Amino acid sequence: MSLTVERIADGLWQWSVARGCGTYAETPAALFLIDPPLPTEGSPDSERFWHHLDRDVTRTGRAVFVLLTRAENRRSSERLVERYGAALWSPSQTNEALPDSDVQIIWPAGAPGRVAAFFLPTHRALVVDRSWKELNEQVGGLEIAHLLRAHVANAVGDSTQD
Repeated sequence: MSLTVERIADGLWQWSVARGCGTYAETPAALFLIDPPLPTEGSPDSERFWHHLDRDVTRTGRAVFVLLTRAENRRSSERLVERYGAALWSPSQTNEALPDSDVQIIWPAGAPGRVAAFFLPTHRALVVDRSWKELNEQVGGLEIAHLLRAHVANAVGDSTQD
């Protein structure tokens, strides 16, 4: 599978390669790379990927954070940490401070400390690992809807009650 990139909104992109799918998010204080897979080293896709990401990191001048929804999604995140001096955050390594106004961590009831999701208020977007679907089914399908509603309400200043 070659590199495919999809613009979701200004400053919010998703990309896919054979190893998986990642999310790029620009916020007022930081640039977030969530569950980032890298294209095969030395391929034309790799050159294209690094060219555009280098350009965006330079253009924004913001701190770079690599966020993992689960530790197993580490993939090649160390390369990004080294290349950009990025901070790495994963559910099993939660000592890195994140800009609270730019990202909110959501822990599912069925797997605290194992899997996390990230709500990006600037984009009104929730980034989840595919395992959330399984967890959501285990808790009756209500947790994600309630969490998402509460976080979106906070982000947009909605005081609507259930």
